[in-house]
Amino acid sequence: MTEQQPLPYKSFDPTTFRKKPVSFVRRSGRMTPSQERAWADHHEKYVLDIAHGPAATSVADGERGDPEQIFGRTAPLVVEVGSGQGHAILHASQTRPDTNFLAIEVFRAGLARTIIRAEVAGVENLRLAEVNAPELLEKLYLIPI
Repeated sequence: MTEQQPLPYKSFDPTTFRKKPVSFVRRSGRMTPSQERAWADHHEKYVLDIAHGPAATSVADGERGDPEQIFGRTAPLVVEVGSGQGHAILHASQTRPDTNFLAIEVFRAGLARTIIRAEVAGVENLRLAEVNAPELLEKLYLIPI
C-alpha cells in the first residue's frame, strides 16, 4: 500500500456559497439549435434582466422590480417556481389573458423551450426569470421569505 498524497489546496470564492439552501440542482447542457435561436431572438421580450449576485443564479443585492412596470399593466400575478419547459404556465397564460404570469426556472434550455412555445402561441402576459426563486421573491418583489 502506498502512502496517500495530500490533496492540493483548492482556492474558491466563498461568496458563491449561499447561506440558505436552494431547492434545485442547476443542470447544464447544450441547447438545440432552435433553442439557441429562440434565446437569441426573443429572450429580451420574455426574460427579465435581473442583475446576478456572485452565484450564477443569485439575485444581486439592491435589485428591485415592480410587476406593473414589468408587464406594463395592473393585473393579478401568478408565479410558477420550477417551470421546466413551460407546459403548465403557457397553458395558464393562454387561458387567463387577464392575469400576468412569471415563470422561474434555472435551466436555460427549459426557458428557451418556453420562449419557443410562447412565440408560437402569441402569449403577451408571460415573463421568465433565470434565478433562484426565493431570492427573486424576497429581493425583487419584496416578499418576505
